Amino acid sequence: MATLTQPYGITLPITHGPQGYFSQSYSILEQIKSNLNLLFRTKKGERRRNPEFGSGLWSVLFENYTDDIIPLIENTIRKDVTRWMPYVSIDSVQVSTNTTENSDKYKIYVKVLYTVPSIGEMETQILEVNVNAGNI
Repeated sequence: MATLTQPYGITLPITHGPQGYFSQSYSILEQIKSNLNLLFRTKKGERRRNPEFGSGLWSVLFENYTDDIIPLIENTIRKDVTRWMPYVSIDSVQVSTNTTENSDKYKIYVKVLYTVPSIGEMETQILEVNVNAGNI
């Protein structure tokens, strides 16, 4: 079990932490959640020494919203996680839009339910990614 003296890595977004310059994660699941956020928020070609790293979600942002967009988002997430984080098992990807009158009609909500089999516990976490006006 991790103690506060055993950080696994820094969390994203990068902020000033109470123990030093950056906020850090003290559990494997917290670090994996942060790594997934980094993967989904990174455009392919953005990293100089690794231009293939990143998610294809950015290219989906400018697609027309049709019935084909939901499977496209699901397949993109599964493909990116399988390639860059093979130790994470995607259980389900749920894509929805908020349909209330006062909601932003251009916002898509993506929930990714995943487990990490290698740590011994099959704990499921929910990661929400909001795709809105060019931002993930």
